[in-house]
Amino acid sequence: MSATDERYTPIWLLNLVREQCGGFDLDPCSCAQANETVQAKEFWTKEQDGLSRPWSGIVWCNPPYSRGNIDRWAAKFREESLSGRVREAYFLVNAETSSKWFQALAAEFGFCLISKRLKFDTPEGLMPSASPKPSVLFHSRRRVLQRSKLSPLYSLGVWT
Repeated sequence: MSATDERYTPIWLLNLVREQCGGFDLDPCSCAQANETVQAKEFWTKEQDGLSRPWSGIVWCNPPYSRGNIDRWAAKFREESLSGRVREAYFLVNAETSSKWFQALAAEFGFCLISKRLKFDTPEGLMPSASPKPSVLFHSRRRVLQRSKLSPLYSLGVWT
């Protein structure tokens, strides 16, 4: 188990999303090691505090999932998605369907309940087993991607 809250997105998932959007302009909660896979033009570290800065362009966000963090990141995803500065935003989190933040985002944005448990990388390497919780990928647009079976993201799971 990793001693930190850092979990790096599996490359196969990032490749699917990149195929859809063409690449990322910003990852607001990252580090140099994670960005080797994300390949965002710009990334912000914990010290640069992506919660306090405006986002723009095409954004990838796989925030820390710990209690207290996820609520703030979910609120920031919503705020920035509605700001007009963000062209597209992708927000990968645990599918905590009973949480207030999940229900608020689900009411406003498109999302995909990912059909398999993700195996994340950590600063120490690949996690030995898949995540114990299911994942969801929110998208800043409402009901756009899931309708097209031609979208590479269609195969991820159930879109709503």
